[in-house]
Amino acid sequence: QKSATKGIRCDSWRSKSALIGVAIIAVVNRTMPPLATLGLIVLSFCGVVLVVTRGDISGFLDTPQHYAANLLILLGMTSWMVYTFGAVRFTTWSPLRYTTLTMCLGAITILTINAALFATHAIAVPSLDDIFFVVPHVLYMGLVAGMAGVLCWNIGNKLLPPLNAALFLNLVPLVAFAVSALIGILPTHIQIIGACVTVSALVLNNFYHRLPVRQPDMASSQQ
Repeated sequence: QKSATKGIRCDSWRSKSALIGVAIIAVVNRTMPPLATLGLIVLSFCGVVLVVTRGDISGFLDTPQHYAANLLILLGMTSWMVYTFGAVRFTTWSPLRYTTLTMCLGAITILTINAALFATHAIAVPSLDDIFFVVPHVLYMGLVAGMAGVLCWNIGNKLLPPLNAALFLNLVPLVAFAVSALIGILPTHIQIIGACVTVSALVLNNFYHRLPVRQPDMASSQQ
């Protein structure tokens, strides 16, 4: 566990360049990222703002009905980042073991919360017809999107260096744009510019941390 903590401290700013990842690392390790990383984070965040608001920030602020949805998305992203960083703490665990144990705990949590909601009548107990209707969707989410997807993600993070693995996570908005275009929902020019700004900032941060660290000259340091 000490070696895992040391690895996080050495490669923390190289592992994730996203704003949430940097915030989590800053809290856990009680350190601040380099100034260049902070600048690129601000640039990345500006690109995200352009994508979310479509360039109309005032109009976005005037729609409070979207605040709850955005908060849930932010909470989900934060939880995923915490889950990803958690794998670094268990260096002796295989991806299969980490995926299995975490998914079992997740399933127990979901069942417990639903049982409590049913018992308190906060939500209605679904009928058999409703259960049969959602079975294919639940199987897909549980087996494909859940088990297979998370397992592949954990295996990839185990095989690739954290710096390279982080770049794949940044392809999510590009894939979302591509899927939206296939179903006829085309992104605006402002959203495309924002996505390019965000990806460029993340790639530049990746290259920045690949630069060799200049070691001080031993002779000059002794003088």
